[in-house]
Amino acid sequence: MGALIKIAEKNSLLEKLVPILSEIKDQRNYFTHNIHALFVGLIDETILPKNDLIDLDIESYISKAEQLDKNLSGLADIMEKYNEHT
Repeated sequence: MGALIKIAEKNSLLEKLVPILSEIKDQRNYFTHNIHALFVGLIDETILPKNDLIDLDIESYISKAEQLDKNLSGLADIMEKYNEHT
């Protein structure tokens, strides 16, 4: 996704979408790298809890995953509509 953003910026493509792409990239990277790494023991527990999880912790993880899913789906819809018009 980072490479896509760099190409778009370099070639002045999808200028209005670049901030959205950057936000989604950050969300994806956070979820993929931090949460996964936490649960497989690659990083230490910091802000995100790993042990003795309570319902609120689980809801927080689920909420982050659902938000990322919604953002990626929305981006896919935008790109599909863009392709239909070009």
